[in-house]
Amino acid sequence: MQWRNFVPLINESLSSNNRNVIVGDVKQAIYRWRGGDLTLLQEKLEEQIGKDRVTHVNLSDNYRSAAHIISFNNQLFKTASQFVSQETGTTLAQNAYEDVDQNIKKKHKGLVDIQFIENEKELNWKEQAKELLVRTLEEWQEAGVKLKDIAILVRANAEGQELVAHLLKYKNSEKAKPTCKYDVISNESLRIDGAASVNLILAAMRYLNNHLDVVARAELVYEFVRIHQSGMALSDVFSVTNEAIFERFLPQEFTQQKLSLRKLPLFEMTEMLIRIFRLSDQEKELAYLQAFQDIVLNFYARERNDLQAFLEWWEENKDSDKTSVKTSGSIDAAEILTIHKSKGLQFKYVIIPFCSWNLDHPGFKQPNLWVKADTPMFKDAGYLSVKYNKTLTDTVFDSYYHQERTQIFLDNVNILYVALTRAELGMRIFAPYGKLSNVSDVSTLLQHCIVTNTELAANWDKANLRWKVGAIEASSSKSDVDHPGIEPVPLRHYPVSRWRDKLVIRQAGKNYFDSDKEEKVKYGIHIHSVLSYIKTKNDVDAALQRAVQEGLLTTAETETVRNELNELFKTPLVSSWFDEGWDVRTEVPVVLPGGEESRFDRLLLRDNKAIVIDFKTGAPSKADHHQVLAYMDILRSMNFTVVEGYVLYVRTGEVVEVKAGKAKTVKKKDDSQLDLGL
Repeated sequence: MQWRNFVPLINESLSSNNRNVIVGDVKQAIYRWRGGDLTLLQEKLEEQIGKDRVTHVNLSDNYRSAAHIISFNNQLFKTASQFVSQETGTTLAQNAYEDVDQNIKKKHKGLVDIQFIENEKELNWKEQAKELLVRTLEEWQEAGVKLKDIAILVRANAEGQELVAHLLKYKNSEKAKPTCKYDVISNESLRIDGAASVNLILAAMRYLNNHLDVVARAELVYEFVRIHQSGMALSDVFSVTNEAIFERFLPQEFTQQKLSLRKLPLFEMTEMLIRIFRLSDQEKELAYLQAFQDIVLNFYARERNDLQAFLEWWEENKDSDKTSVKTSGSIDAAEILTIHKSKGLQFKYVIIPFCSWNLDHPGFKQPNLWVKADTPMFKDAGYLSVKYNKTLTDTVFDSYYHQERTQIFLDNVNILYVALTRAELGMRIFAPYGKLSNVSDVSTLLQHCIVTNTELAANWDKANLRWKVGAIEASSSKSDVDHPGIEPVPLRHYPVSRWRDKLVIRQAGKNYFDSDKEEKVKYGIHIHSVLSYIKTKNDVDAALQRAVQEGLLTTAETETVRNELNELFKTPLVSSWFDEGWDVRTEVPVVLPGGEESRFDRLLLRDNKAIVIDFKTGAPSKADHHQVLAYMDILRSMNFTVVEGYVLYVRTGEVVEVKAGKAKTVKKKDDSQLDLGL
């Protein structure tokens, strides 16, 4: 659909003699399951735009990888594409990889090390691969490689979780070397909702939002018990049908203050929950707590202070990058990520521990194909949904089967290509050893290519089932230099406290508000605010009502402020500012020439005329005039030919007209004088 929208635009642009550049690599097309179509670049571009209007430019220089990595990939994928084309009976794969040869641009030789593993009775190949992964991390660190320069690529998130668990277990075992690190970061380890403390807070928020939510009750008790009372029987933990029984598990302060907690602002609510549930000392989860607090604060500032809205937002975004811990590049830990996530990235060293995915659809994930046939039996049936299966070769739908088989083979070879082209200096791969009589996955495809390609076969050690060329080279870039003077300070406690226990309202200034003089200051400030709500004199009642709703005024004060406004409107000039016919802007943000931010209190526009009025509550000063002069200069630069500026001192009702070089006071109307109505 996106491409169809682009085609007419590209044709129009080309017809106007414009140059259009389309950048892509069909060898890295791994998102067909999202609607991606590699044939757009490979075939349809020339068909739909015109062969004579398309010029192919191959960027064959490789500035990323070391020499051995490039040479290996050149030979491997040349052979692999030939095999896939032969296996599928089409030239699609060979055409996609016809430009696979890349030129070496780096002086480094690099390392490519592939170890094939045989299954043993006591230990299957995956368990052996995990042990080899640990050994590789140790060997590379001893050779000078930093953990943060290593990426571990997996096919699925489940494999990543398996590796995280294994490395964590090994790290805490007696086998771990004290001179080596085994720390890793992954998408799963960075997810905030993986932390028990955060899940406890969220469950408490859901319960406060709806105390009848049985799931929230169960989760709240479960997480609290898991943190503070581990070992309790789950049958007791999940006895949440009775609310009274349920609340016995929880801190008394929480159960007694449910209503007051529900009314707190979001950020303060989370602070209180952290304190009540004693989460401040959960040292291993403090980073998640801090990240969660940042999310709550951002939501509070950008969205609105509403518990239900936040919980809905969380459900919509909990799986996105918005709700994950942001890590610093200085953390010395290997990164575990899927091959799809690694596309477009590069790493100094890459390990692929489970290089064994199928070339064809696995039996339990076979898709449905939408097919149609012109045979009498099906010609009026339209499109039908059939299961992808080899038995389709004996039906009228065999062409659909062969087309899908060709594409899925190429998809999985492309995934292998993406994985093997991420490394800069070194790459190690672990794969199961299998019989070459049945090349059904990428591990046997690797073996087939190594054995049948003359150049690759030269480095094949059949006795040890290993293909290796080069040696590990520690990175020597300037960014890798350690700074011994900079030591990270770990956060061991997350301090939270009630701000209401710290804030003391000063009572000594009470008389300040009782004096007549300061009452005028107070009302002057209120009038300034109310004036910003008024566009015409007809808006006075609505403005006063709004001020009461926002807490600026009490109902008793509105009459006093109304009288003050009426006094101001007795001045003809002031009254004219609130007549109809103006385009009125209030509280207009503006950047002054020096970069300072300010606001026009009131701006009146009509045709090429602009009037700016600044309301002041204090005593007159020259600075007020300079500020309005700056406003007037800005308006003139915006091509307003007639610009006027005034300062209105709301306490006294004095109006000062501001002009370059001088300020002129406008007299208030005297009720004792005769009004001729001129």
